[in-house]
Amino acid sequence: MPAAIDTLKFSKRLEADGMAPAQAEAIAEALSEGMTEGLATKQDLAELKATTQHDLAELRSATKQDINELQAAVKIDLAELRADILRWSVGTIIAMTTVFAAVVKLL
Repeated sequence: MPAAIDTLKFSKRLEADGMAPAQAEAIAEALSEGMTEGLATKQDLAELKATTQHDLAELRSATKQDINELQAAVKIDLAELRADILRWSVGTIIAMTTVFAAVVKLL
């Protein structure tokens, strides 16, 4: 990986300020290594982009599948509710008819 700083220029500056050449070079190299360590390269970013796009595609597919499953479950629940409402309505009509018939007999 290329140096993030000009180590030769930096070490010469340290030497000009009175530092020993070996020390100046060691500090410049250490600083350069510390600054470049962990930096992302274009290749790293391209791989991350590809991975992220793949993950998003999988997530999109899974989300669509989840939505379809929920829609199917809701349709089933609605059908069951309709059947329950129909049963209760018929039962209520029968009960009301029976009560009405009993009231008519009593009159």
